[in-house]
Amino acid sequence: MACNTTQQSAPGSCTISDLLHILPSSAHETLYNSLKANDSLSHARSSCRALRALVDGQTSDVDMRLGLAPARLLAAFHGGRWLQRRPRCTHVCLSKNGGSLDALAVPFATAPPEACRRVTSLGIQGGGRRPSPIPGLVLLTLTSRLPLLRSLRLSEVAPPAQDTPLDRQMASYALSLLPSLSSLSVEDPRFLRLVPDSLAAQLTQLHVCALGAQEDRPTAEMLAATCSKMAAIKELSILYPRTCPFAPQDVSRLLDAPPLSALESLTLYPVGNVAMELNCSFAGGCLDAVDFGKDPAPYSKISAILGTAVLRSRAMGPRLRLLTLAQVDVDAEPPNPDPAAALYARCNGIQLGNLMGCRHVRPMLCVVRLLGLPQMLTWDAGKVYTCLTVDLLRNGSEAGGRHAGSAPVVLPTATLIQRCLERIARTVDENAETSVVLRGPFVRGLIASPRALEGWLQDVVAALPSKPMTAFQYRALPTCGAVLLEYNAGSRTAPVVRAVAEAALPLGGAADGDSPAQVEAVSSSLLWSDAAVQVLEALWDGEEEEGEAGAPAAEAPAGGSPGGAEARTAAELERLRCLLETWEGLRDVPKSLELY
Repeated sequence: MACNTTQQSAPGSCTISDLLHILPSSAHETLYNSLKANDSLSHARSSCRALRALVDGQTSDVDMRLGLAPARLLAAFHGGRWLQRRPRCTHVCLSKNGGSLDALAVPFATAPPEACRRVTSLGIQGGGRRPSPIPGLVLLTLTSRLPLLRSLRLSEVAPPAQDTPLDRQMASYALSLLPSLSSLSVEDPRFLRLVPDSLAAQLTQLHVCALGAQEDRPTAEMLAATCSKMAAIKELSILYPRTCPFAPQDVSRLLDAPPLSALESLTLYPVGNVAMELNCSFAGGCLDAVDFGKDPAPYSKISAILGTAVLRSRAMGPRLRLLTLAQVDVDAEPPNPDPAAALYARCNGIQLGNLMGCRHVRPMLCVVRLLGLPQMLTWDAGKVYTCLTVDLLRNGSEAGGRHAGSAPVVLPTATLIQRCLERIARTVDENAETSVVLRGPFVRGLIASPRALEGWLQDVVAALPSKPMTAFQYRALPTCGAVLLEYNAGSRTAPVVRAVAEAALPLGGAADGDSPAQVEAVSSSLLWSDAAVQVLEALWDGEEEEGEAGAPAAEAPAGGSPGGAEARTAAELERLRCLLETWEGLRDVPKSLELY
């Protein structure tokens, strides 16, 4: 965009400056928001003075990069004109951007006091690969010019204790000059040692995102001592590197440290040597909800934290409204008694997202007895394409499926394979075909000779009009007398799959007279893994049980504790056992091979 607001306009026309002058302020705001939504602010601002004035007049936050030569830097910020042109500016982020840290003091040094008082949020970052200690004098210069700051974010390193005691004293004094500051964010937790008691008492938000080495990390005792002075704190988050985990006793100290009267949320990371994230919310001075984040965590570690830190915390009230476990990895059978069993009994609700396990059914059932049924179940049956996820409540169905009254069964492996193949064969979408089911007398004969089968499949692929982009996967299924070919090359998959199905027919030998074809080829849009998931979900819903002689029912495991949830019945555990043991049958399915 280009315009000239000074050139003579033709009769009956007007410049952009004239147009903006007659527009109401609401129209200015609408135009600004539109430019911002299209990432066009910088282009508009550099096109002409009128649009520059529009953008500057509407903007509320500014990022200032200070990597200029000293003379240019001083000239650019002389008299605070940059801030006066932005009467709505309340948030400023300063980045040295390759320059000196001393340059951070320049933008506000000569700005009018009334303009500085409009700034309520300040961010300071180095912009380099390695953070540098921010001079105490620089921080003091900034805070003395910005008395109404409510939010401060420091992405630089605190002055080191051993080298610069005066710098540290000035930095601490600088923080004491902010009577309105309520939100503090730091990347170096050593800044917490510089927070004066007066500031600690008024903070409502403290966020520590530390990137330093373990030896630079303040201990849990020091963090707890600082947090104990924060009488008004509402939001508290402390995030350290994975190499600096919080032990259960650290979690206990930090849960008990801050005053609970105002506290609303507490986040700690990493918790334990598996780097869990612990999110706690509070209401009425007590724990209200506990959430272990989105990443998978071993059940044994979760149970230990809940039983040794959360349950014993003074913040734990008579009841916990909600415990949320997004992904739980069942790494071993829970101990009996489970350290967290008493906490589960005090939960009004437990939301279990994805329960993951492998090989051993009993530990899974023990965890479900404690926590209730999960939304998702992931089970690794030990082979490629057998680590699958089944949605147990995908349609909002009640626990145990829509046909919970029917007797659960364990499907024999041969039946499981047959039903998977049937689903593949009857799932057709001409625009999304990925598989070919090959059956017939000729195919059954080849299955008994793996080398002959591979050679014939290579002949089929060689007969294609063009060479495939990627290798085929094939799986011989003797119990069904069939071979499954799978291919995935993005948008070009379906034409290749159809060509394979057509090429296989004449290579199977000619049929005599009215005798049936020697090769039957059916293309499908369903992969083996997806078909297995569908069969397992149907079994869970009770749709795959009719006509099957199921394995004899076994009693639910005795390990664990009832956990206080009425839905954890023996019938649910028995249905889950049957599902997992059917799933185990995938171990006996012939593995998929690559066809070159």
